[in-house]
Amino acid sequence: MKKRNLFFDLDGTIIDSYPGISNSVNYAARKLGSPELPDELLRKFIGPPLVDSFMKYMECDRDKANEYLEAYREYYRVQGIYEFLLFGGIYEAIKTLSKSYSLYVTTSKPKVFTEIILKKAELFNDFCYISGADLEGKHNSKADIVNYVINKFSLKAEECALIGDTGFDGEGAQIAGIDFYAVSYGFGTMEELLSYKPVKIFDTAYAMTKYFEGEKDGN
Repeated sequence: MKKRNLFFDLDGTIIDSYPGISNSVNYAARKLGSPELPDELLRKFIGPPLVDSFMKYMECDRDKANEYLEAYREYYRVQGIYEFLLFGGIYEAIKTLSKSYSLYVTTSKPKVFTEIILKKAELFNDFCYISGADLEGKHNSKADIVNYVINKFSLKAEECALIGDTGFDGEGAQIAGIDFYAVSYGFGTMEELLSYKPVKIFDTAYAMTKYFEGEKDGN
């Protein structure tokens, strides 16, 4: 069945958020007296819920992870949130696809931060709805965030597609029962993307646009 609704991940799919996230994580590490993390671990913070990542990579319990998260947000709210770049061609892709599809953002980043980012990127008005985590971490799994949109707008799962860059996105799509389309230019590895059997893998935002515009036209 042709797709009518495209669900976009944010970090690694629309924006390169590594500068802001890595600076915020290391700010939290310094504030709580921990060593700064190397690049290979910092990149693993992009995608999953932050509390889970702090527990895993700082080797701490949830209470301590929440302390790291609070410190992280001290930096992120003021500076880190603005330290991002749009991936090449994604601005044009979203502008084009929004004319033919209903677009949604489904991200584990808090909704309030996501809205600020999309407004700065001048993409906020191209999306029907932004579904993100809450600041308390009670609503942050990818499947929960996707299902919230499906239920809120009474969408048919077979008409929805999730576009993301990590296995975390693939897992969320799988649990929610919608098709997964991957982008290879983000932060996930090809191995993890393939493990969730994406319908298609896009190497560029232009290829994504061409594919979905072709599907719209029945090609």
